[in-house]
Amino acid sequence: MGGDHSANSRHYVGVALDINVINGSHVGQRRPHAAAMAACRALGRTEVLRPGDAGHSTHIHCAWPRP
Repeated sequence: MGGDHSANSRHYVGVALDINVINGSHVGQRRPHAAAMAACRALGRTEVLRPGDAGHSTHIHCAWPRP
């Protein structure tokens, strides 16, 4: 797992992921990422953050409820 996450991050309990690259292109402000966000929603995510959200300029963050 890469990145710098808070101590209580859902990443550490296995219910969050970050998407940095989509179809060979790095995620960023000007890159389309709506389909990846929609896929996270369809899979029941309860949190999604994207470029434009604080601390997420280079990736999409998807998280699900804690177990």
